[in-house]
Amino acid sequence: MCSSSIAMMVTESLEQTVDGQSTKDKVDDDFHPNFASCSVEQLLSIPVQYIFQKTASSGKYIFSKSEVSTLLRVSMLASELDAILSLTYDALDRSHKCKIHQKYIEDANKHPKSSNDYVRGVSFRALLPILSVHLETADDALKHATSDSFGVTRIIGELQSLSADLEKFSAMNYTMSEQLGSQDVTGISDDKAHIAEIEEVVVERIESLSQLTTGITSNQMNDDFTSMEDLCQQLFSTKQQPQPEVEEKGADYTESQMVAVDALQMMHGDQN
Repeated sequence: MCSSSIAMMVTESLEQTVDGQSTKDKVDDDFHPNFASCSVEQLLSIPVQYIFQKTASSGKYIFSKSEVSTLLRVSMLASELDAILSLTYDALDRSHKCKIHQKYIEDANKHPKSSNDYVRGVSFRALLPILSVHLETADDALKHATSDSFGVTRIIGELQSLSADLEKFSAMNYTMSEQLGSQDVTGISDDKAHIAEIEEVVVERIESLSQLTTGITSNQMNDDFTSMEDLCQQLFSTKQQPQPEVEEKGADYTESQMVAVDALQMMHGDQN
């Protein structure tokens, strides 16, 4: 008999009713979370097309090199945290199912309700060591997921460090947007205000995640979840796609204004 047939027989037998309730019903509680729709990556990661977006006037990137490096690191950590959370769920699910099957086999051997239960209990007694191995594997996975050097604690710590940098970037972008103000005719002021708001949101969400890991309830994140991609689309929806070159005809700004804008850009780059 092939191994697949044996595995099928084991599954069907373990799902037989015991005391009027199926072990499958005990194991499967209709809890199948969709991590793709509620992932940390959706919460924190700014899409690459916005990170490398350019201004419509000069064709320069709206994010500085330091900002790009920080935001990409946040995206990597968010993806890593999603993987660890998925690993934790799988380990908990495996541990839960193994414990239920283990208890069923032990009860069938100790207190058989019928001759069929007795035969089934004796037949599956050899599965107890295998279930124990799966339980140990699940426990090891949980230890790795919660360890300080590998798990959630390390990732949250790194995110908090990056959050401090993003908070500084946000303040500088708000300042630059205010300095340009209504005199800006190139759209850089609006770009800086948008990316400052995006960075501020990332900082707030990292702080909320940090509070959740310590058991503190946060009021910063409401029930209306908005992914970073949707937020970026909302902020840049009225902005035209940047052109690689600026046409000379129809330009409504002077040369002195462009020199002032370039000077502010250089000052901002030196601060980073």
